[in-house]
Amino acid sequence: MPGKRICIVIAVLFSFMLSGVALASVAIEADPTGSAVAITAINTKPTEIVQELQSSFGVTIEFKGKEIPDEPLNVQISGVPFKNAFKSLIKIFGVDNHFINYGKPGKNDIPQSITVHVLSAGDPIKTATIQAEPKRSGKPKPAAGLNRPPQGKKPPSMLSKKGKPEDFDQKVDEFKDAYEWDNDATSDMAGYLLDIMPDSLKKSGLSALSKELEELVKKGEISKVDEAILLDSMVATVPAHMKKDMRELLIRRIEEFKGGAVAMPGR
Repeated sequence: MPGKRICIVIAVLFSFMLSGVALASVAIEADPTGSAVAITAINTKPTEIVQELQSSFGVTIEFKGKEIPDEPLNVQISGVPFKNAFKSLIKIFGVDNHFINYGKPGKNDIPQSITVHVLSAGDPIKTATIQAEPKRSGKPKPAAGLNRPPQGKKPPSMLSKKGKPEDFDQKVDEFKDAYEWDNDATSDMAGYLLDIMPDSLKKSGLSALSKELEELVKKGEISKVDEAILLDSMVATVPAHMKKDMRELLIRRIEEFKGGAVAMPGR
């Protein structure tokens, strides 16, 4: 029937014949336009969920950094855009702090590759349900928050829409006042890059950047902070194996801030 939503359903069953262990399965449904996906996993490990995502969408997914628990989970996600669904899965897997590098967009604007840099990981959310809010006035709504049994661990602070530290904006202003900038645009750029950090990384990210700039000032290596110094200093705050990806990510964010492509030379 014209206009009728067509769903592609891919299901893989992993049988466990041990007594008392539920049959494990993972099913993925995708709107042909890529505007919404649904993931249902029963007693399924994160590695198996990721494998099925790769197979279903032709995307290469790689996790770097800290290891995450590979324990069976029960997950239900429905009516959520691909990237939103993937970010929710990461949190369900127990990843507290991270940053993501997306490759070039492929079919339906789904990335051809995804690299997740795990900075820290805790306990996974054993049972989680995420559903898109009902549409109103024909406009799509963002996915609802994670639901879980009350006896479980509280979700990481990154899940909160109001997770930004209360005094963070004030601390950013103090940070900007503490240094001499080559111009106001660079100072505003620093504030922008700090503000778009995941809420759970804002405090530590600001502290690490302040420390890096303070060292440069003490050594007499800088008198003013320009774009290149800001970029290099932010890259210097992450582990060595993440520096290349972090630099590329920051350059893209700087391009967004400036509203166009910008070449950013290293110091």
